[in-house]
Parts: sequence; structure tokens; C-alpha cells
Amino acid sequence: MENEVSKKERKEQSDDKLVMEYVGKKYPIIKNKKFSVPAFFFGYLYTAYRKYYSLTFIILLINFLSALFIKFAKLNDVTLAVVSVVITIVVDLVVSFNFNKWYLKNAEKRVQKIKEDNPSLSENDLVMLCSKKGKPSIGISIICLLAYSVFISIIRTVIGS
Repeated sequence: MENEVSKKERKEQSDDKLVMEYVGKKYPIIKNKKFSVPAFFFGYLYTAYRKYYSLTFIILLINFLSALFIKFAKLNDVTLAVVSVVITIVVDLVVSFNFNKWYLKNAEKRVQKIKEDNPSLSENDLVMLCSKKGKPSIGISIICLLAYSVFISIIRTVIGS
């Protein structure tokens, strides 16, 4: 019985280490903070930087849908500006207060997938692979920004500005 408990503890420690490697050097901050300042100020760019693509897509979709709503709403300019600001702030606050929790849960899922896809790798190799797969990427954020800008430009051209 004691042997099974120690195996389980070692597995949990190993999984924690892999998640820590996946997240990177900001792991202690992400694990212990309730509010994500980078997620608040940089939104979808930060989620893309952290390779959290599903949340990046959701934020971009909400931004796009709110822009469409504002474009076609029959409201005066002041009301539209207020609605736009409120939507943006609400989305930013919801994401910022939940990002760290969601991101760690996502990282745990990704680490489990890495382990399942690579059962023959040693623990050291898994650590290196998790570090590589999870390492934040400024390049992806830039690509995301450019792609979103091009997409918005095309949409504005199609529906008129």
C-alpha cells in the first residue's frame, strides 16, 4: 500500500515538473496569481504568445462579433463608443481573472497528451519536449496580430467602413 502511494506521489511530482517546464520560468507567477496583468493589457496577443490558441480564437471571435454588432447597430456614436468600451473591458477582465487558472489546466492537458503520444521517452526527454512545446513564442503573437489585421481589413472592405 505504501509503495502505491509513493508511486502516485512520484507521478504527481513528475507531472508537476513537466507542467512547470511546459509553462516556463513564469510558472510560479502564473500558478500563484489570480489576475493576469499581461492578459489584461495584451489580450489575444498574450494568449497567442502562451500558445493558448483556443482562447486566442475565442477572444478574436468575441472582438469580431462585437465589432460587427457595433457596425450594424442603429445607435448614436456616443452609445456605440460606450458599448464598445464596455464589451472590451468586460472581456479583458473575465480573461484576466481566469487566464492563469485556464492556462494551467490547458498546460496540464497538453502535458498529458505529450506523455500519451511519447510513452517511450525518458523523463528527461519528456522534460525537454514539454519545454520545447510550451515555450512562449513572440513570433506567433506577431503572426496572429498580422493575420487579424489583414482579416479585419478584408472584412471592412467587404462590408464597407
